[in-house]
Amino acid sequence: MKHLSMRVAWHDSKWNGTVCNKPNINSYCLQLPRIYENKKDDEPANAEWKDLEPEQLPPCKAEGGAFMSPNIHRRGFTHPYQSFRDTHKHLEYTIYEVPPYTTFAVPYWWMLEKNQDQISEEYPNLIQNYQKAPFRSPWIFDHQRQHDIVNNFFGELDSNESLVLFYTKSGQPINEDIRRLLVGIGEITKVGNTLSYKKSGEGNDYPIWDRQITHSIRDHVDKESHKGFLIPYHEYLELPDDYELKVDGEIKTKDELLEEISVSLLELGQDLSRIDEFSYGSEHIENRSMLAILSMLREIVTSIQNHGIVKGPWRKRLQWLGEQIGKTKDRIGPFPSFGQALVAFGFRHGHLFAKDIYDLNLCDPKGNPWDVFDRALHGRVKEITSEKYYRELQEKQAIWDGLSYELQELLELLSRFNLTARQIKKWYNPDLRKKFTNLSTETILANPYVLVEDDDPEVDEHGVSIETIDSGVFEDKAIQGDSVPADKYRVDSNEDKRRVRAAIVELLKRAAEEDGDTLLSFTEICERINALKLPYEIEIDTIFLQAHVEYLKEKLTHITTNSIQALQLKHYDDVESYLKKVFVARALKELESINEDWEELIVKTIEETGATFDPENQRHLDALEDQAESLEKISTHKLSVLHGPAGTGKTSVLGAFVKSKKLREDGILLLAPTGKARVKLGDMAGTEAYTIAQFLTRLKRFDWKRMKPRFIGKKKYRSERTIIVDECSMLTEDDFYALFQAIDMAHVERIILVGDPYQLPPIGAGRPFADLCSWLDVEHEDQSELDKRRKKAAKALARLEVVVRTSGGADSDTLALANWFAGRKAGKNNDSIFERIGDNEKLNDLRIEFWESDNEIEDLFKDVLIDELDLNGEGDYQNFNRALGAEKNGFFPQDNPEVVENMQILTPQKNPIWGSYSLNRLIQENFRERPSNYWERTLGDQHIWEGDKVIQLKNEKRKPYKEDKQYQLSNGQIGYVFDQRKNYLNVYFSGHPKLSFGFSSHDFDEEGGLIELAYTITIHKSQGSDFNKVFLIIPKDSPLLSRELLYTGLTRAKDQLVLLVEGDDFSWISKYSNADSSLTARRNTLLFNSSIRKTQSAIPYVENLIHKTNDGTFVRSKSEVIIANLLYEEGIEYEYERPFQTDDGWRLPDFTFIDPAGDLIILEHLGLLHKQAYKEDWLKKKTFYEDHGFILGENLFVTVDDERGGINSQKIKDQIIPEIKERVLF
Repeated sequence: MKHLSMRVAWHDSKWNGTVCNKPNINSYCLQLPRIYENKKDDEPANAEWKDLEPEQLPPCKAEGGAFMSPNIHRRGFTHPYQSFRDTHKHLEYTIYEVPPYTTFAVPYWWMLEKNQDQISEEYPNLIQNYQKAPFRSPWIFDHQRQHDIVNNFFGELDSNESLVLFYTKSGQPINEDIRRLLVGIGEITKVGNTLSYKKSGEGNDYPIWDRQITHSIRDHVDKESHKGFLIPYHEYLELPDDYELKVDGEIKTKDELLEEISVSLLELGQDLSRIDEFSYGSEHIENRSMLAILSMLREIVTSIQNHGIVKGPWRKRLQWLGEQIGKTKDRIGPFPSFGQALVAFGFRHGHLFAKDIYDLNLCDPKGNPWDVFDRALHGRVKEITSEKYYRELQEKQAIWDGLSYELQELLELLSRFNLTARQIKKWYNPDLRKKFTNLSTETILANPYVLVEDDDPEVDEHGVSIETIDSGVFEDKAIQGDSVPADKYRVDSNEDKRRVRAAIVELLKRAAEEDGDTLLSFTEICERINALKLPYEIEIDTIFLQAHVEYLKEKLTHITTNSIQALQLKHYDDVESYLKKVFVARALKELESINEDWEELIVKTIEETGATFDPENQRHLDALEDQAESLEKISTHKLSVLHGPAGTGKTSVLGAFVKSKKLREDGILLLAPTGKARVKLGDMAGTEAYTIAQFLTRLKRFDWKRMKPRFIGKKKYRSERTIIVDECSMLTEDDFYALFQAIDMAHVERIILVGDPYQLPPIGAGRPFADLCSWLDVEHEDQSELDKRRKKAAKALARLEVVVRTSGGADSDTLALANWFAGRKAGKNNDSIFERIGDNEKLNDLRIEFWESDNEIEDLFKDVLIDELDLNGEGDYQNFNRALGAEKNGFFPQDNPEVVENMQILTPQKNPIWGSYSLNRLIQENFRERPSNYWERTLGDQHIWEGDKVIQLKNEKRKPYKEDKQYQLSNGQIGYVFDQRKNYLNVYFSGHPKLSFGFSSHDFDEEGGLIELAYTITIHKSQGSDFNKVFLIIPKDSPLLSRELLYTGLTRAKDQLVLLVEGDDFSWISKYSNADSSLTARRNTLLFNSSIRKTQSAIPYVENLIHKTNDGTFVRSKSEVIIANLLYEEGIEYEYERPFQTDDGWRLPDFTFIDPAGDLIILEHLGLLHKQAYKEDWLKKKTFYEDHGFILGENLFVTVDDERGGINSQKIKDQIIPEIKERVLF
């Protein structure tokens, strides 16, 4: 007997048998292909399905859209081949009545032709010789085989015994990072019979794959309904955003309460192989998985009960869960992977042998099958007569007897865990094991949790989890009978130190991969470990960690600072130590100047790009001096950094650098993290550039099976003497470590790291480029207190300051706005941009439109697209193609696929109505021509077709059409579908001119495809790219908004930026310019400075990344910290960046005070007054102040840094502070 999973689309009215309350805004369901294809804009909101004709039902009828309906409704079925295949034309449209609390399950995975060999091996009773499809189809064609499969699948479900779990994929409003979200559980009260189509003539009787499943779940408040329940997400979502509740003495927010009741089926510590049971629409759930989920649900219901937000018979539901746990345990045996272990041992028919010994009652369900296997090997089980494996069994006797007792014991131990044969083999076989770990068999037997700690799965494998090991080492006689775990590996306590250490290792790995943290504090480790939703919960505190610190140090590094203790994976301890040594040592090493005329090369580079250098323009002269000085720095250090905000001319600097004949003689290697960045860098230099993965692959230092770099290898790079690495903000600590390990450091003369540290941090461990830039930046430090080595190394930092990009001869408004979200002080009059926002006539390369609610965004979006792209309304396919880069004939140029990046729409997320999924569909429906004939194939959930703009989602190697060589396609690479040939869609990608890459249905599965639509992409996906025109969506309620996300989005446009902002003004966005909204600064690293959050919600103090004053105020520069602390010491109250509003504009003064009359006093700090452009900005701002009654020395005061960035704190304390103190109220 098995249980059932059923995928449902998110419904805003709890699947209650009505159309959604707001069907046009509920975009979460669009992730499912049948809804994506068929959803209409005019669905009748709140209409009851019972009152609709079958043809009027919304498309979620095929995705459980009314599984909670208390009423009968009707649904119609049309066979998909009926209209165009003679084999199916006799099958008529058929309507069936759907009882209350009933929906349809479809076992899609089981109906795929590619899976039939596996199914036949496991179920030999099914019809084996069946007719294959006479046309191309991924599905079983034979009607008898279809009947067999459907009947077999649903035959393993028992009414009133089997349970059903309803889940959504990531298309839900709870958290789009949750890949499988459980929404309800109940008993299956009835499994319907096979449904058939009406027939209009002779022909085979093909079954309807959909089978009716009736369940026991009822409304929350139904006092008699306790055999199942929905998790009350909707009720929690409806709480006010500022809702708080005291739970067990602790105040919790709405988001925290929602997180407590959310059931992700793939969380940290859980068995990741469970995803296979929650895929392809409907699937069987094994009893062992069901037991884990039931145990987790018991804790969830307890939380719901404690919150008291949603009433209902929750106590009875807890009792029901307890009963189900008991029943489920009765059905489970102690060796779930016995068959897989036999296959791993080398017994090819191990699965069949395992099935036979239970079917023949040779082994009790709670018994030890290994005893039966040993007796069968030695001919002492007469009932084993199968010709399929009898001879093989005899052959394996000698091999088995030749195994050491420890290896036999290890194989038996591994069969206690839910593992695949492939996983068991790599751990059981010593030769395979030593390829990734040095663990001995004895060590594994003493501590099976080392499987979690040392597992290194390939891309298509699931890692070993805590829950997986738990199931085989905790004693539970209800499951194991007399076959309880052996003493050496049995676990008697939830807080067994072996288990806790493995949980910490798994947590630290996940924290590095997903959050970028390379270490975690004791307190945060306890918070996150205690929050794990496991059948055997863990509850530890910092005292526990301190008590077991020596044991933990066998796998981890213990970090102690003045106030915080932390743990770090030893790998990242080694990596950070190595990187710091290399960064510092090479930055300290100066090289002789090559005496290049950098100014001449810069001017030449500028002119070659079609731009103009004006020697009469002071800003151009300042920029030229700035850039030439930077070139001298990066050419005279063994390691240097070139960075600057958007518009400061990094491209011109690099272009001039690679023009140097003296440097080119020894060779210059160009590297970048992504395919797009590689292309940009190569175009700029006029030579070939490589992705870092390509570079490492050439040295056999990239593991494509695991999609990550290797840190060791036989070959070192000894060719070009200068290496330039662009877009370094995207590189993780592992990337830098692998790159440096691959380089012969004695051979390579210069390493130049280029990037913008204010962009989004990398996806992965650390923020090494930002950390390095921060450590080298000593401009506003107290020079007298600086370490000599750091002061010398700081000369390796080439920071471009002068913004040269303009629009129509004026400063770029886009860059003026973006600079507020850089992690540095904006230009002195940069706040004037805020007075122009709201009047697009006053803006040059920036346009801003506002939308009040989700109801408005789609119409506004269409109107703005039509206006900006000069379209003749909706349906203007030709002009939309041209906006994308197509030529006049309507075709995209095969020799220049980069044109597809002329225009790009960006948004923070995928799922909401303003997300990429919904906006891509809107563009497809309104501005793209769609296929009209059945033979015109589309691909994937989004029905990708000819002309569609697409993005690659995975790093891979692929052969183009008519090419033998493989080319690297990088995650984030954008292209377009040129045409369709032989069931392939042929894509031309930016960076690969004249190369066509074919994609077919084999490149798409339940989790998505290798490509997806790219008219709209997330801001994260855009990093490393830029586009001529950008449309950027900024919603209020995206949890992903941060300072870096906004800065990255705002700096993607080369020519024009169009913002679509939620709300009626821009003011709410300004909070994200503050340091406490920094995603980069939140990360825990130890590369240079100690940066460790004490708790999960805290913000660590990071020198030069976070500027925090003694009174807790976050400011934008080190000098402002000094000034604020002086004010604080004197007891002077101030406001930092308080808006100063007037009738003709507003500014953001650095410090504002109030005098006894209620008037304002302003203090401005001038950090770069020696720069001409900065000085001009200050004079404009000073004039604004003077025009509104402020007089220098009376109610307007200034402090000034010197040319080296130093600040005279004593002078401020002696001269400025007393003047202000005399005038203020407090």
